[in-house]
Amino acid sequence: MENPNLPVFAIVTDPAPVDGHVELAPGGLLTMAFEVTDNDGIAELHLEVEDENGNVVYEQEFAPALAVTFSVDNYTIDFPNAGHYHLHLDATDGAGMMNMAEVEIHVE
Repeated sequence: MENPNLPVFAIVTDPAPVDGHVELAPGGLLTMAFEVTDNDGIAELHLEVEDENGNVVYEQEFAPALAVTFSVDNYTIDFPNAGHYHLHLDATDGAGMMNMAEVEIHVE
């Protein structure tokens, strides 16, 4: 049986995105709050930041323990170097279904 329910993301960043991406100065801090919801429970949650060459420059695993809703507030990541970054949140639910959310970050 196919599961039509993928994990759903709600992400708020400070600073807020402008024209589809977040702007920071070198050494800037991105503060975010996010919530992931899925009726089958969230089995895995992984955050990673890649630079413009696809290199992972930051990553964090979370332990949602099959919570139907998993929230994180005031999560801060520093960006010491100029560049273009992609922040990915990957979630897998209790039925093995995956979904991803992305935030683009320009540091200049």
